[in-house]
Amino acid sequence: MRKKHLATWLLLLCCTVAGWSQNPKMKRADLYMKALDYPAAIALYRELATKNNLPEAKIRLAEAYRKVQDYPNAEHWYAEAVKAGEAPPTIFLHYGQVLQRNGKCEEAQSWYNYYLQLRPYDMRKRHLQRACDYEAELMRKSTQKYAIHHPNFNAPAEDIGPAFYENGLVFASGRSDATAGKRIGFLDLFFVEIQPGEMPDALPTYGQPERFANRLQSRYHEGMVAFNHDFTELFVTRNQSLPKGADPQATIPLEIIQAVRRPDGIWSEPQPLPFCNTRFSVAHPSLRSDGRRLFFSSDMPGGFGGKDIYYVDRYEDGRWGPPVNLGPGINTESDELFPFYFQGRLYFASDGHVGLGGLDIFYVDDLSNSDWGAVENPGAPLNTAYDDFGLIWNQEGIWGYFTSNRPGGLGADDIYMVTTYWLQILLDVVDVQTGASLPTAYVRDSTGRTTVQMDQGRPFVSLPAGACKPLVCQMEGYETRTQMVCADPNNPQVVQILMTPKVRGMQIIGRIFDQQSGKPLAGVRVQPASKDCATLPVVTSDANGTFVWQTETLTNCCIILRLEKTGYFAQTMSRPICLSPEKPHVQLEQLYLQPFSIQEDTPSAETMIHSDAPFRASARPTRADGSIAYVLNIYYDFEKTNIREDAVPELQKLQQLLQDNPDLLVEISSHTDSRGSERYNQRLSQKRAEAVVNWLAARGIQRSRLVPKGYGENLLVNDCKDDVPCSDEAHQLNRRTEFRVIGRVGERNP
Repeated sequence: MRKKHLATWLLLLCCTVAGWSQNPKMKRADLYMKALDYPAAIALYRELATKNNLPEAKIRLAEAYRKVQDYPNAEHWYAEAVKAGEAPPTIFLHYGQVLQRNGKCEEAQSWYNYYLQLRPYDMRKRHLQRACDYEAELMRKSTQKYAIHHPNFNAPAEDIGPAFYENGLVFASGRSDATAGKRIGFLDLFFVEIQPGEMPDALPTYGQPERFANRLQSRYHEGMVAFNHDFTELFVTRNQSLPKGADPQATIPLEIIQAVRRPDGIWSEPQPLPFCNTRFSVAHPSLRSDGRRLFFSSDMPGGFGGKDIYYVDRYEDGRWGPPVNLGPGINTESDELFPFYFQGRLYFASDGHVGLGGLDIFYVDDLSNSDWGAVENPGAPLNTAYDDFGLIWNQEGIWGYFTSNRPGGLGADDIYMVTTYWLQILLDVVDVQTGASLPTAYVRDSTGRTTVQMDQGRPFVSLPAGACKPLVCQMEGYETRTQMVCADPNNPQVVQILMTPKVRGMQIIGRIFDQQSGKPLAGVRVQPASKDCATLPVVTSDANGTFVWQTETLTNCCIILRLEKTGYFAQTMSRPICLSPEKPHVQLEQLYLQPFSIQEDTPSAETMIHSDAPFRASARPTRADGSIAYVLNIYYDFEKTNIREDAVPELQKLQQLLQDNPDLLVEISSHTDSRGSERYNQRLSQKRAEAVVNWLAARGIQRSRLVPKGYGENLLVNDCKDDVPCSDEAHQLNRRTEFRVIGRVGERNP
C-alpha cells in the first residue's frame, strides 16, 4: 500500500513535520514527505543527512524508510539519528520496531525499555515490556481459528476497501476499465456478486466485477464506502474538488460524501458531510447498524498525531453532532485508519500499536458510555509483516474480507477473504449421578432444528471456531437440559452434558472444585439451611466433586448452602436457591473452595487458577507449616500506614471470609521492598499490619483471632535486594499485605 499514487488519498498527511530548519531543500523534502512522495523525500533527506550532517534530516530519513518498509536502511538511519542526541521519544520506539522487523528482537527490547523510561504511562506498555514473547504469541494466535483465501476477482491494479452491498461487495479499484478520462491509477468503485457455496463452510464463487454507481464517480479517487443496514444510504471517501486556480499537483484532502438511493435505484447527488474541511482529511466511514453513529479517520487538529479515529452522532432530525476523538487508548502518535464497527466491537488498522509490521488489524470492545476495552491484535494469519487493513465481517461474524499487500497477490494491494475454521465438537451425554453414558439422548439446537450429527454412535456438532450455540438435550426419565457449547480451537473438542434423572420431590445438584488446582473435590460437606423447609439432610460430594441434595417434599422452599472441607475456607452461598412445585430441580454451575493449606496436588504459584478466586496466592504462597499466603490488594500512601478508601472493598472480602470461618486464627502480614533501612522497613510494615487488624476488629472480628506481623524486607518475592537495580514495578511486587491461616480457636495460641 506504500505507493505515491495510492497513499495520496489513502494515508494523506502521514506525519506532522516540525519546523526545525529553514533550509530550502529541507522544506522541499518536507513537502514531499507531507504528500507521501517518499522516494523524492528520501533523495533530499539523504543528501542533507550525508553532506550537511543535519540531525533532523537523519530522523526524517529514517522515518521515510520506515514508511516504505525498507527496514535495513531505516535501521541504519535510526542508529545515526539517536547518536545525534536530538531525537524525540517516539524515535526510540520506532527504532525498536525497525530492529524487531529485522529480526533483532533482544536489541529492540532495550530500545523499548528506554522509550518507556521516557514515556512510562504509554498505553502500549504491557506489550512493549515483553515485545519478543508477544510477537511469538501473535504469530500463532489465530492460526487455528482463521483461514485466508485470495478471491479471483482481484486485478493487477490496486483493489481495496471492500464493503458488503446486497448480494455482493463494493470495493475500490484502479483497474484499466475505470471511468473514461480519469488519470491512470485513480480509483473507482466496483461491484462484484458473491455466490455462496452449497455447504456452510464452502467457499463462494464470484461474478464479473462491474463499475458501481456512475453518478458517484469523479476524476479523482473514490473508495472506502459504507452503507446503512438496508443499503439505501451510502457514505464514500473521495478527494475534495480543487478550487479554480489551484496547483494541479497539490495534495488534495479527502472528504466523506453522503448519498441516498431513490426508489428508481438512482443515487442522489452526493453531498460532503458538514464536518469535512479543506484544511484536513476526513476518510474511511463506518456506520453503526442503527445508523446513529458514524466512525471515520481524520488528521484534523487536536488529535494525538498522524490520523486518529473519531465518531459523530446523528440526531433525530438528521443533523450530525461534533466529531469526538476516541482517545489515547485507541489513537497513537502514528496512524489509526479504516474503522469498522461490528456487534459492539470496533475493528481498525494501525501502525502505532504493537503488531507484526506495517499496518496491522486491531479490535477494541465498546463498553458503552464512551468507554473502550483494551486494544487487541488478532495476530496471524490476519496480520503479517506487511500492510493488513480494512477488515469487515458478515452478519454472523463467520467470514469476511480485508485488504493486504502481502506476497502472493496480483496487485500491490489485493482483497482477501477470511473464513473461520469449522470444528467438530463431540458431545458426551451422561447421567449426572452415575456417570453412565446416555447414547440415546436426543440433542438439538435451541431453534428446534436437529443440527447434531452422529459419528460412530457419538453425537457431535460442527461450529465455527470461537462461536457458541445453545443445545437442548432430552431423554425420557431425565430433566431437559440446555447447555451452551463453544468451539474453542485451543482446547479438546469434547463437551460433557450432564443429565439429571427425574425424581419425586425437590433436588439440587452441583459440582465442587479446588479453586487452585481446578480438580474435583471429594468429601465436601454440603449443609443446607432454610426457614421454610422442615427436613434438610446434609450430603457429601463424591469422587467427581458431585453432590445431590434432595427431599421428597414438594413445596415452596428457599435454601442457603454452606460448603465445608478440612483445609479449605468454608463458604456460605450469598444467594438462596429457591425451589417450588413449578421449579423442583436446580442444577448449579461449578462451585469452588479455596484451600488455606497445602493439599494433595496443590500447584505451584505460577500455575494456580486465579481468574475467579476471591484472593490471589502470593508469589511466595506457602510457609514451612504448609499454610498458603494470599495477597490483599491494598495500597498505602508513601511512608503512610492509614487505610485508604480504595482498600475498603478488599478488606470487606476478608471480613466476610472471617465471618464465614469463625474458628480460624489468621496472621495479617505486611511486607516492604528493600529500599530504606531494614529497621525502618520493619517498623513501617508492623504498623501497616496493625492498621488492617484494627480495621477488622472495629467491624466485629475478634481481635484475639488476628495476629499482625510486619516482616519488613525479609520475605522478598524476587531478587530486588539491597543494591540490586530493579524497576519500580519489580519493587512493587514486594510491597504487599497478605493473610494466612495459622490455627484454629482453642487449638493454638499465636
